[in-house]
Amino acid sequence: MNKFFILFGLVPSLVFAQSTDPLLSKLNFGEYPPGYTFIEAYDLSRPPLREQAKGEGRIVPIYFWYPGSEPTSSTMTFRSYLDDIAHSLGENVERESVSGKAREIFADYHFDIPDSIIQAYTNLEIKTLACRDIPLHDGKFPVVVFNHGNVDRWWVWGEFLASHGIAVVGTPNAGTFRKRHEMGLSGLETQIRDAQFAVSIVTKNKNIDGEFVIAAGSSYGSLAATGFATRDKRVKGVISLDGIIADVNEGELITQTPYFDYQRFTTPILHVNSGFSWSSNYTLMDRLIYADQYRIDMRTLRHSDYHFEGMADLYGCNFRGGELVDNSAGFKSLTAYALAFIKGITGEPEQLKLLSSRLEEAEKAVFVEGGASYSASELLSMIRVKGFNEVVKIYQSKKEAHPQPFSPETFYEVGLTLHRYRMIEEEIIWFEFYKESFPKSADAYYRLARLKALTGNQELGRKMLNETKQMIPNDPHISEDRKTYLLSRVDYFLNR
Repeated sequence: MNKFFILFGLVPSLVFAQSTDPLLSKLNFGEYPPGYTFIEAYDLSRPPLREQAKGEGRIVPIYFWYPGSEPTSSTMTFRSYLDDIAHSLGENVERESVSGKAREIFADYHFDIPDSIIQAYTNLEIKTLACRDIPLHDGKFPVVVFNHGNVDRWWVWGEFLASHGIAVVGTPNAGTFRKRHEMGLSGLETQIRDAQFAVSIVTKNKNIDGEFVIAAGSSYGSLAATGFATRDKRVKGVISLDGIIADVNEGELITQTPYFDYQRFTTPILHVNSGFSWSSNYTLMDRLIYADQYRIDMRTLRHSDYHFEGMADLYGCNFRGGELVDNSAGFKSLTAYALAFIKGITGEPEQLKLLSSRLEEAEKAVFVEGGASYSASELLSMIRVKGFNEVVKIYQSKKEAHPQPFSPETFYEVGLTLHRYRMIEEEIIWFEFYKESFPKSADAYYRLARLKALTGNQELGRKMLNETKQMIPNDPHISEDRKTYLLSRVDYFLNR
C-alpha cells in the first residue's frame, strides 16, 4: 500500500464510507458533516456590475462550505449548486425559472463549449454530501479561498475540506464593471478584491479563524491567490493547482500588481502541475527565493482534473469533449497533498515535514526551502546591537546561496540610514554590496559616486556619475519618477 496515503489519509466516517458515488466514495473524508450556505453580500466600496439588478454596491456571491455539527437527511445535489449561479447577479429569479437562468449564465461564461455538452453537464444527477444551512460546529477553523471558477468547479473541494475541519470560500469569476471576467490587470485586481471581501464576510463568524487563511487557485486563479498573499499577512499559504504562477511569461501580471516584490514574498506555496510549460518550468517561482515551495508533478492529470470539470467524466459527461477518462486516483492524491499542506500550515507542522520528504512513483515531489529574509529594520537593529560586521557576515553567507540576498529597497534603506549615522566607511562597503548584487542598479552607482566624491576622489566620482547617467534609462528596479529625479541630480553634480 502507498505509504504516503497511510500517513496523510484520514479514516473516513461511517456516513461517508457508505457512499457509492463514483468520486466521493474514493476520497478520504473527515469526521465533520460538511455544511454549505450561499451568501449574497455587497461591497459598498465598489460600483455595481452593469448587469446587476440591485444598486447597493458590487455584489459578491459567496459559496461557503464549513464543518457542520448535525447532518440532515436533506443533502445537496449538483443541480442545487448550479441553481445558486442564478442568483449571482442579485436578480430576483422566480422559482420555476431558476434552473433556466443558471444554465443561461453558465452557458454564457462557457461560450466555447458545445451546447450538447453543457446540456449534459448541467443535467448531471449527483447527490453530494453537504447539507445546506446546518449549524456550524463549535471550534476555530482556518479558511481556504478558491479563485477562478464557479461553484460547479469547487463543490468537491468545499465538501472534502469542510469534512476535515476547514472552512472553504468560493466566489464566481466576474469582471470589474460587467459580469464577464477580464484576463488583464484590472480583472486580476478585481478577483483579488472579491476574494478579500468574501473572507472578510465569513470571518465575522467567531468560529472562523481569520488569522489562518490559505489562498488557492487553479490556472489563472493562481495569480489571484498569490496576489492576495502579497497584501495580507493573514494568508499563511498559497495553493496553485496547475497554475500559471510558475512561469514568468504567463504569470507576469502578478509582477505588475502594486504589492508584489520577489524579495519580500515569504508565503509557502504548494504548486501541483500537469506538465504544461507554463505550469512546470518554474522561471517565476525560482525567483521567489524566500518562500518554501512544495512542487509536485502530476503528469497523469489534465488541466480540468484539478477541479470537478475533469471529474465529470466519471458520470459519463466529458465537459471538454473527447474520450472519457478516470483520473479519480490522481484527484485523490491531489486532495491528500492539499490537505497535508493546509494542516501543516495551520497547526500540524509534522505534515509539512512528511510532504517535503515524499518522492512518489507516479508523481515527483520536490521541496525547495526558502531562505531567511531580512528587512531593513531588522538589519539596522543588528547593526545597533551587534555592530556592522554582523550584517556583513549575514550578507556574505546569503550571497553564497543567492546572487541577490536582499531586495534593492533593503539595500537602499540600510545604506541611507548608515549615512544618517555618519558611518561613511560602512556605507561605502554596503553600497558596494548593493552594486555587486544588482550590477544594473543606477541607485547603487549614484550613491557610490557621491560617496567617492565626498571622501576626496572627485575624478572617480565624476566617472561614476557619467556611468550612472547611462544606466538610469535601463534600470529595471526603479520607477519612471525615480529615473527623472536621478537624472536631474546627476546633471546637477556634473555641471557644478
